[in-house]
Amino acid sequence: MPLHIHLGPTRARTVETIARLGQWLAHGSPTALAMAAASLQSLLLSLHRASELPADRIRRGSQVAEDTAAILDANIVHPPSMSAIARRVGVSATHLALIIQQRYSMTAARYILGRRIEKASYLLHATDLPVNRIALRLGFTDAQHFNKQFRPIMGCSPATHRRSAAAP
Repeated sequence: MPLHIHLGPTRARTVETIARLGQWLAHGSPTALAMAAASLQSLLLSLHRASELPADRIRRGSQVAEDTAAILDANIVHPPSMSAIARRVGVSATHLALIIQQRYSMTAARYILGRRIEKASYLLHATDLPVNRIALRLGFTDAQHFNKQFRPIMGCSPATHRRSAAAP
């Protein structure tokens, strides 16, 4: 059995099962120990089945994720729709969303936002462009919208982020 398995959509259920195992073991009664043993066996079997995905299917999903990321990175300001990308990489839009979620642990929209914020951070540090010009250049509607998106990810406003880079 592999030591590392990407759990994908079964992650939450696996974490819950492991937590229950701990509770049953802590209880220590014969019934709880029997429940823990049965649950552990079921968990191990499901993990084993998950590890048996064909290698070509795993590679295909990985390639689809990388191709999608490249398309999004090249069109970060005006990204194509997920349907258009799905047609381009040869999968359904629903399957593409699942692949992106599994590979990057976020939605495509969140991926795009993260990449925009990364580029904004670079521009704030490397240029003297005003914040509102950076916002518009990266596809945000205005500086206020940019600030609302930037602050939760970076922990400060774009202006503060720029000043922190200039400080020794």
